[in-house]
Amino acid sequence: MNKKVSYFLLIVSCLVIPGCEETNEPKIFEKFDEGKLSQVDIFDFENLGKAPEATEKQPINKVIKVFFDEWSFDAPYEPIAINIKSNEIYVNPSLSLHSFSSYEETIHISEAETVLDILEKYNVQEWERNYTFEDPDTYEDGYSWSLLLQFEDGTVEKHSGTGTDSDDITPDNFDDFAKELNDFVNERLDDN
Repeated sequence: MNKKVSYFLLIVSCLVIPGCEETNEPKIFEKFDEGKLSQVDIFDFENLGKAPEATEKQPINKVIKVFFDEWSFDAPYEPIAINIKSNEIYVNPSLSLHSFSSYEETIHISEAETVLDILEKYNVQEWERNYTFEDPDTYEDGYSWSLLLQFEDGTVEKHSGTGTDSDDITPDNFDDFAKELNDFVNERLDDN
């Protein structure tokens, strides 16, 4: 009888233990959209806008992708997207929360982890999630910004603001942060 129990436990262990291992496979989540169940690889930049929102604060050194944009009626739209994990800048990125995001090409860069230092320097994780306080239907021209941080587990932390006065919808150190991040990207793009 003891032999049978031992064999049973050995077989169960062999089946259970491999199932507990972490894999390097892309994490995929299932999404129910328009009556269909579909799988989405949340680590592809094309699906960044569809990745689940982070529910807990994570360490800044777990950030693998950064998307930052600002928009106003009188300034060119120049969003920034950086893959820290693969040391790449996405050229002319476009982020969509409902369909696929896109970019023209990627440029390999060195020192992408410097972006983590910038994020930490400006304490972006302490920024409010949403600085918007005006109803967008009450004005035509305005200003908006967003910052998305994707973590190793695929979740995304989002910060944003929309309104008529950029000073009212941004954190105190926002302008310095935006300048330093833009300078970092422009220097690397100029080198290529």
